[in-house]
Amino acid sequence: MRIFVYGMQSSGASLVTYLLAQKEDSLALIDLFSGEVAPSLPGSDAADIVVKGVITAAVPLERHVASFNPDKTVLVCRHPYHNFVSLRRKSFRDDDGTVEQKFRILERIFVGRARFDLVVLYEDVLTAPDRLVADFRKLGWWDRSSLRTPTRTPEAIRDDNCRRSAWCAQTYDRKWGFGQLHAGRAGRLQLRKCHVFKFVTADEKRVVREWCPGMVRFYEDYLRRHPWRFLGPMTASALLAAARAPRVLALRRRLRLGTRLARLLGRFRRGQE
Repeated sequence: MRIFVYGMQSSGASLVTYLLAQKEDSLALIDLFSGEVAPSLPGSDAADIVVKGVITAAVPLERHVASFNPDKTVLVCRHPYHNFVSLRRKSFRDDDGTVEQKFRILERIFVGRARFDLVVLYEDVLTAPDRLVADFRKLGWWDRSSLRTPTRTPEAIRDDNCRRSAWCAQTYDRKWGFGQLHAGRAGRLQLRKCHVFKFVTADEKRVVREWCPGMVRFYEDYLRRHPWRFLGPMTASALLAAARAPRVLALRRRLRLGTRLARLLGRFRRGQE
């Protein structure tokens, strides 16, 4: 089976592809570099192949599909507010198209998401992994029961790819790699709330709402229907980010200093008595 995973940069698509790559003996291009077209991978002896491509203004989805010829396609989505905040901090944010161009393309892709065999929400990796496992089973890709302990490390996947495909061996770290994958030693996931949920300002929300109105409405409705899934983590993350803001940190230092001075003054007065 051939699976093509598609998503915005900084959307979590690399991580979703890495989880799919836990299928034994599969060949997996975790992160096809921006501007590259999904290869057909001729000559590979792998029966199962998964490739991830990103949304750009340079290479449309149709070119990826025509070149790779997948059996199944997967769209990975992340709340556009958090996706925007995460991407705008990256050096590659304007590669092969501006951030605005990419998000407007994302909106068109999301509106037509019925063409995909599966739509995955990045937030589910953290908040509803069992649902993600069930979705992967529906694809007919595997029969794993958990995503908690991946067994194939990025290094093992790289070595298997290069051994089984001449294209992979010749183009590793030039046309494909592993992106900013949140995987640590032994392939264990190192996904935390701060990786998924970001502090978003009112101005950032206004901009993203203009670019992706349909996707924003979808997530707003999703939050109303499933507030327990990630409304709490979003709030906690926002509070944490706000608490770390420079002005807030300065105020906290002043408050601590004031508290210490009050305690010293109290001790001094008690000593005088």
